[in-house]
Formats: sequence, structure tokens, C-alpha cells
Amino acid sequence: MAQPEVMPGPTGEQDELSLHPRGVFVCVAPPGATRSASLGQVTAALASGNAVIAVGPPTKGLMALRGALEQAGLPPGLLRVGAVSDGGVETFASDRRVDGVAVAGPIAEAKPIQAALGARDDRIVPLVLSGDGVTVPGGDPAPGGPHYLHRFVTERTLAIDTTAAGGNASLLSIGEGVESA
Repeated sequence: MAQPEVMPGPTGEQDELSLHPRGVFVCVAPPGATRSASLGQVTAALASGNAVIAVGPPTKGLMALRGALEQAGLPPGLLRVGAVSDGGVETFASDRRVDGVAVAGPIAEAKPIQAALGARDDRIVPLVLSGDGVTVPGGDPAPGGPHYLHRFVTERTLAIDTTAAGGNASLLSIGEGVESA
């Protein structure tokens, strides 16, 4: 990911914000998903630095995307394409190796996945819905909401106390020599 961004903070403290990929994302394209929504969520997850397991019906487009990206230099295995197993998508959602799930298509299709993610006892795993509610003509949700890419990363903040690490020592002496009444 990009270099950490230095954030404004109080004197004597250095604050940084950095964004990091979450890890492995399962991108689900239910039967009602459009091809553009399916490809959009996969490319958003990859662009954010995540590994992707793409499952669902529009496999021709996903296979073509994988071929084109690998030809352009995407490491093999970073994007896997397949069908849903007998256990269903809920199996992926309950797998501890999965760090996020994205669903392209109608929100109603995400209910069983949401329940499986909520039943996990190890940590909170995000469910990313296509476009965070942004719709294209025809009413289909599509990637492109103002915070869509942000859902595929995790924020890390770092605050460093520079006064204790040889920073401005005069800050430590403020108030010394001042007598109180």
C-alpha cells in the first residue's frame, strides 16, 4: 500500500494513518448479479491488495479477467475463480481464513451470508455490498459509491510521543519555575 499519511496532531506527537489490505476476500456473484457488478467487486478487492476467491455464475467474464490480469503481471493464484460448493457460500463466510466477503447483486441475496458472518466467534468480518447502495439505471447496485474501495482495506494508526524520544525538550520544562499561589 501507499506510504503512511502524516496526520495533524498535538505538539510532541507524530500521528500516522496507513491503509492495508484485509487479506482474502470472497467475492460472490449470486444468480441475479450483473456482470459489471461482479467484475467491479473483484477488481476493487484486487486493487486494494487483497487475494480474491470469486464464486458465482458469471465465470466466463471472471476467467477472462483473470487471464488478462495474469498476462499483465498479476501473480498466479491471487485471483481464483470457481463455483459454489455443496455447502454454499455460507461455508466460505464461516472459514477463518476469509477476511471479508463482497456480494454483487440484490441485497436480499446477502442475508444468509450476513447470518454466517454474524455467527463467527473469532472476529468481525466485513460484508461489502456492491456500491454501498449506489444504483445504476435499472436499479442494480454497482460499485462506485464514495466509500466502496475503503471497505476492502483496514486502517492502522500510529501515534508516537516524540517528547519522550528526544523531541522538543523545552516542552517538558514548561511550567517549571512558575510558583503557584
